[in-house]
Amino acid sequence: MDFQVLNVGEKMRSWFYGNSLIEDGKLKLVIPIHPLFIALPYLLKNQDKFLELDEILTDEEQPAIGLLEKNKQLLKTIEKVADVKNVCDSRVYRYNSQLAMQWIQTRFERIKLCLQEEAALHKAILDSPDVLNRYTFGVLSDYLSAEMTASAKQFLDITDIKCEETVDMNMYGKRKTDEDELSKEQPAKKPRESIAKKQLQKASKGTMSISGFFAKKTK
Repeated sequence: MDFQVLNVGEKMRSWFYGNSLIEDGKLKLVIPIHPLFIALPYLLKNQDKFLELDEILTDEEQPAIGLLEKNKQLLKTIEKVADVKNVCDSRVYRYNSQLAMQWIQTRFERIKLCLQEEAALHKAILDSPDVLNRYTFGVLSDYLSAEMTASAKQFLDITDIKCEETVDMNMYGKRKTDEDELSKEQPAKKPRESIAKKQLQKASKGTMSISGFFAKKTK
């Protein structure tokens, strides 16, 4: 069995271990992974011709990929995603899209079954086949390349989320038009004077202005 190591952690997390406090709260999770998921992108890249495994599993950035050449599980199951031929003393492989999609479908069904049996999901997800399929595919797509994810989505007939709420733009436009017409018909209202201003004007009747008070009087 092959495994992948995932680093899981948050900045604000620590652990109590006996009477001690571990400041670094990061965890390393060891999870089993099928080696075909790792080999699929390399098979897809060389899908046009038969090649030996050491010619397919080459990567300058990830030279350790060559270790899969001797992986027993990969050698045992590679026929599920590729055509295989014996040429002289060599064994050659070529990616088969139909076989690969069928194998991905089996993994999809297995993941979905596990999710249902564990009953760890919200009832709203489990009760809706489409939602459950989208959730399952989201888990599966983490192990697929972008190109293969698109092909698998179409093969498995995974539907996108449908937006049930729609806006009637015609009604909105009619409403704006009616409001504009109503504003044209009604005359503009004059600004109302404040009560304090009215009282000040009333109290000032019959009094002399400040400039008139200081002006020179003529004899």
